Amino acid sequence: MEPEKVRQITYSNENEDLVVKISENFHKILLSNGKEHFILKGIIQRKLSHIKDKFVRHSMYLDDSFYIVCSKNYDRDIDILNTRLDDFNASIKRSIEPGLMKILDMCIYKSNL
Repeated sequence: MEPEKVRQITYSNENEDLVVKISENFHKILLSNGKEHFILKGIIQRKLSHIKDKFVRHSMYLDDSFYIVCSKNYDRDIDILNTRLDDFNASIKRSIEPGLMKILDMCIYKSNL
């Protein structure tokens, strides 16, 4: 394999979990440890500062970007953010204790509005 086509990610931290999501076409990777969030596309790395210090609960790849379900443990709502559109934010009110709800899957419907 040609050296310029090989990509390697090295991560080491004993205290945090690492969330890694890979797009279906293997062109983009979402990396999150709860404090820092990055998108890797080829050799380009971009920090996702609009997620702030929220935890990534689930993500879905659609239309060349990730939709991310995220929140802090005791947030009043759950946010759905987009990695390409920094101002996109769909919010769902949450009135339950942390750990009672687990997101196993999600589906995104697009409208022409």
